[in-house]
Amino acid sequence: MKAFAFCGWSGSGKTTLIVRLIEELSRKQKKIKVLKRGESDVALQPEVKDTARFLAAGAKETIYINDFQAVRFFSGKKIEQIWTELQNEDIDYLFLEGFFPRGVPVIEVCSETEPARRYRGNNLIATVNCAHPDLGIKNFTFQDLSAIINFLEDFMSEKIFLKVNDQEISLNPFVQKIFIKTISAMIDSLDRIPEKMKKVELIINKEEE
Repeated sequence: MKAFAFCGWSGSGKTTLIVRLIEELSRKQKKIKVLKRGESDVALQPEVKDTARFLAAGAKETIYINDFQAVRFFSGKKIEQIWTELQNEDIDYLFLEGFFPRGVPVIEVCSETEPARRYRGNNLIATVNCAHPDLGIKNFTFQDLSAIINFLEDFMSEKIFLKVNDQEISLNPFVQKIFIKTISAMIDSLDRIPEKMKKVELIINKEEE
């Protein structure tokens, strides 16, 4: 599964871009899910609706379904918990809007009315419709949908996991690339290495001083 977070000022077109990406990737038989953080003070269901009443009465989850759609309402679940659960699902892409977990690459959709970028983290990998793109950051237009799809498909086809004392350490995409390129180059210089590496494990045991 590949996860990408989308950022942008209100009205910049980030939701429209996500919809177009979903449409195109679905044509390629890709499985996609979207996790969107909404406004915390906005009720998803009016209090008088049955689903809201069930949750208020103590139900942990209510599922509303008809012949065309199904909606699941949770009570007491944090977005971080749902994010963790989604990472274990059998999907190809997970798009995040308004939620930026550590280590997840971010694409910002720039606004024509807001000169300043909204995202200030270090996981930015690309911008869309940015009048003044950063050097070293890929910038697309809304017409570059095929190029954006190719960029997503090619991005981070290799992934590295770092654990220190059995605790997983989050690495942003750029640090992951440095690790992968450095370790791959070192391994390529060794003898009797399989021609096609699928998985590499490196364990460093340090004695206590």
